[in-house]
Amino acid sequence: MSIDNFHCPSCNQRIDGWIVRRSEFDCPACGATYESNYKVSLRRAIWAGLSGWLLGLLLAWFVTGVWQKALVVALELGVLGALALAVLVNRFSVKITAVE
Repeated sequence: MSIDNFHCPSCNQRIDGWIVRRSEFDCPACGATYESNYKVSLRRAIWAGLSGWLLGLLLAWFVTGVWQKALVVALELGVLGALALAVLVNRFSVKITAVE
């Protein structure tokens, strides 16, 4: 199962991620109109990723005691971890609601 799978609340058909990225979209199968909070979710994910990277940098500094080593660790591992955190936060915070 892909992390980018969404389903229509009405007909339970699969909706592609590129469709959900629009603020308002129609279900390709049943034609129902929905709203997506993708932009808000993306902003939240960026802040979560940046916060995770900064916390990782501080943790590496506390463990190593040297800023140079902490920065190298944060650049190598912290960026990947922050990116993974941002992708997961974005995916799981996107909500699809019906337009009334």
